[in-house]
Amino acid sequence: MRNEKGATLIELMAALLVSSVIFGAAAALYTSVHHLWKQDSQKFADDSANRYTVNTINKQLTETSAAAAFENELRMKLGPGDAPVVSLVHDPATGELALYQFGDSSKFADGSVSLTADPALYTARRLLSDDVLSLSFYSRETDGTLIPLTGRTVSGGTLIHYNISFATGFVTAGGGRETRAKSFSGTAKLIQDYTAK
Repeated sequence: MRNEKGATLIELMAALLVSSVIFGAAAALYTSVHHLWKQDSQKFADDSANRYTVNTINKQLTETSAAAAFENELRMKLGPGDAPVVSLVHDPATGELALYQFGDSSKFADGSVSLTADPALYTARRLLSDDVLSLSFYSRETDGTLIPLTGRTVSGGTLIHYNISFATGFVTAGGGRETRAKSFSGTAKLIQDYTAK
């Protein structure tokens, strides 16, 4: 017999089997890491957008001297007298929450005025979120009870409590996306007008 160098068929099949196992483990690890990265980046993006919206609502409320609430809308007067008015409007059908400049401060507390009925009064639209499931405002009384703000007007010094729910994305194990509700709440005090006598 001659001394031939090379691999036998059994050795080749064993090497192929070991390579397949290693490649399969590497592919599973990559898929798992990619899924976690995708889930974390989606969560970070949703959380950032939600924080931006909540911070904007809080900032607007703390710069407000009076507020009037209607169904799916909160108008905020940014000072005494004929001060500018902004309106926070939620469209439950689309989930959009937008901030508008409200064009007529004399109609600040007029509940018959709305974005649908009088679109010319709502200008300079600034979309805050398109994932809002619900938004509600309450006045916090001195004894701590919450009274719904809808249909009421409150003035400076009032504590406004709000609840907001967002539809946030969640990446499933299969790589798909599911929607879950995430809620935030906060309280802000309307500025007191000390210039009025």
